Amino acid sequence: MTASDCSNLLREQLEALKSKAAKLRRSEEALKESETRYRAIVEAFDGLIYVCSQDYRIEFVNDAFINRTGYDPTGDFCYQTLHGLDQVCPWCVNDRVFRGETVRWEIQSPKDHCWYYIVNTPITHQNGSLSKQAMIVDITERKQMEQFMAAKREVLEMVARGRPIEETLNALIAMLEAQVPGMVCCVMLLNAAGTHLFHMASLNLPKDYLRALDGLPVGPDGHVCGQAAERGENIFIEDLQTVADPKLRCAHAVDVGFHACWCVPIRNRSARVLGTFVMFGPDPRLPSEWETQLVETAASLAGIAIERRQWEAALEQSERRYRTLFEESRDAICITTRDGDFVDANRAALELFGYRREELIGRVNVSRIYAYPEERKRFQQMIEQQGSLSDFEFVLRRQDGTLVECLLSSTMRRSEEGIVLGYQGIIRDVTRTREAERQLRKSEARYRTLFEESPICLLEIDISALRYEIAQLEQTETGGLGKFLERHPGAAVDLTALTTVVDANKATLELYQASSPHDLCAGLCAVFGTDYQQALSDGLMAIAERRPEFKGEATTRTSTGESRQIAFRWSLMESAEDRLSRLLVSILDISKLKALERERTNLTAMFGHDMKSALVVIQGFVMRLLNRSLTIDSTKREQYLNIVRKEAAKLEFLVDDFLEFARLQVGTLRMEMASTSLDRELQELLESYQDKAEQRHITLTLRNIEALPVIEADARRLRRVFVNLLDNAFKYSKESGTITIKAAETADRVEISFIDQGIGIEAEDLPYIFDPFHRGREVSSYDGYGVGLAAVKTIVEAHGGRVLVESRHGQGSTFTVVLPKQPRSPAPGPAPCPARPSEG
Repeated sequence: MTASDCSNLLREQLEALKSKAAKLRRSEEALKESETRYRAIVEAFDGLIYVCSQDYRIEFVNDAFINRTGYDPTGDFCYQTLHGLDQVCPWCVNDRVFRGETVRWEIQSPKDHCWYYIVNTPITHQNGSLSKQAMIVDITERKQMEQFMAAKREVLEMVARGRPIEETLNALIAMLEAQVPGMVCCVMLLNAAGTHLFHMASLNLPKDYLRALDGLPVGPDGHVCGQAAERGENIFIEDLQTVADPKLRCAHAVDVGFHACWCVPIRNRSARVLGTFVMFGPDPRLPSEWETQLVETAASLAGIAIERRQWEAALEQSERRYRTLFEESRDAICITTRDGDFVDANRAALELFGYRREELIGRVNVSRIYAYPEERKRFQQMIEQQGSLSDFEFVLRRQDGTLVECLLSSTMRRSEEGIVLGYQGIIRDVTRTREAERQLRKSEARYRTLFEESPICLLEIDISALRYEIAQLEQTETGGLGKFLERHPGAAVDLTALTTVVDANKATLELYQASSPHDLCAGLCAVFGTDYQQALSDGLMAIAERRPEFKGEATTRTSTGESRQIAFRWSLMESAEDRLSRLLVSILDISKLKALERERTNLTAMFGHDMKSALVVIQGFVMRLLNRSLTIDSTKREQYLNIVRKEAAKLEFLVDDFLEFARLQVGTLRMEMASTSLDRELQELLESYQDKAEQRHITLTLRNIEALPVIEADARRLRRVFVNLLDNAFKYSKESGTITIKAAETADRVEISFIDQGIGIEAEDLPYIFDPFHRGREVSSYDGYGVGLAAVKTIVEAHGGRVLVESRHGQGSTFTVVLPKQPRSPAPGPAPCPARPSEG
């Protein structure tokens, strides 16, 4: 190489070095600019920021952190600085963050008891090392507001339910004392004259101090409570022992160690002062803005509760004044609300309406005693316009359906504020005999309509021949009918055969699969069945003793021989020819209900068995771990603990299933629809089952189009559908088999199929495979409760889709979930129990 070549080579290398140096300068400048921006963001952040290493030592904090803690904790352990602990926090998420996960959560610090929202993110340094950055926001006020609103709702519900005033005020005080630790509360109530205050409720004030508070005078020269009540203003004292105004000082408060005193007047809806809500504290201080809002709200709630109690007391006093006149009047007198609910009625009114007091008051609306609704509307329009009515004519319907012509004189009842509360009226019966007969015919027509159209099975049975035979036996047989049936149990069938079905409604004919009442000529035997001896005997004794009603359960048979379980009830009726010669029998088919009760009992037994099995395993291994006489190495100990963890997880799944089953039965679950990626759901499902597939030597594959659409769905419950179907595929598949998840897309729907080579489903089980609690005959040896597929069907239909099944016994099954691309309105109806989550 010549000197010229060497010179050229050196120049090229020099240029390359200059280019690299320029790039390094630009990178350094970009890094400094990025660091400047990061610093600006950190300092502008309202909350706290710290960075810690993998050994939990703090590497950096922002100024807000230093201002909050009062020092720079760099180099200290994060768990000591943040929570005052001597070891790593039990809830620490560093391991998740250092795996690259961003963790967001809320926590209450044991150090200052404040609530914080924390975002933990991983930071990668240039040298490849990792740190954790935590951004912290104080959410204590939000949490306090949430707790306060929940307690406020609870107090208002207690007022609405009419709970005792002492119980309601104690709940209010407990709520406020929990919100303002260290302070104790008391509700002071004005006496009737408004001149003195007496304590009404307190949880933690000393009894001696309460006695000292009772009888405080109201006025400008009295105690702080008396002055607040007299002025109608808030009075907040920072320190009762040093307050400038000597009138506000309280020797008793000093004796028990109280300094702070916050007093707020309690008012009713008309702004009239009812008393005071007072708080005492051991430390001299004034309330914060939030605490002021709390005590003012508590005083408002106390006013609502006290006003409600005072209104009730006024009503009770008014009732006592008029009770004697009210009850002894020969005319019917009743009091109703504006909406028509009965508040009170005297004896004459109860006799006129045909109700007992407990049946009428608070249960029957006045509209039910008006035969013609337009008369009720006309009455209300007239009394609202005139204020009172005299001799208003209307037709009253008694409880038994009898119509009575009446004259009504009524006045309006108003509150102190002039609000219409309801009406008070005097009713006189002016029915004529011919009108009573006409109304009786109309009542019969209504009865016939109700009888025929009732969904309850109704029969009218003639027992005149039976009653005659019973009367003969009572005279001729020693011990009467009871002893006769004991000696001749088979005679119950013969005696019952003397009854005849006179009439039966359509529901009865459908139950017994009969075409007309003549097909039920067996009388009471048609109700009980001739093989139900005890029910027949008990029924005969009820007739002999002339009991007004008789009820029970029995097993009967239809005209085709089908067995049915029924609940029956009968009442003795009067016929036109003879007294108490007929029975009106009502019947309910409870076959399905009884079957459901048996299924639920079986389900509870299975849950209990599985829970007990898990507990036995946990107890056994825990006892081994606790047995100091056994030498257990670390490997065996870890094995035992893994078994305990697995069994505890199984127990948790069982409890979750049972709770969700209860919620599904009452229909309280709601779908939470959101955009859902089917690709992601199926891929995650496949990955989560790979280990289980390898353990079972099963080939698990996913065959789908390039990209499935994003649909509107409840992702959590849709995932449960997929898990249930895949669990079933694994459960009923043999080892070394194949399970395939296949996805396809059409113009308006997506189809996802789960294909296995398992035991298959018998043809006779296919129509019932989605019924709750149904289990095929060949799967009784497998774990399960017969609810998984029912849950699948319900959840898919709630998405507007459907589930298809194809199966051949011994060759496998294919379950296909068809989901619409566009969401549809889900069909109403309660959902069945969801399946137990897989343990794999």
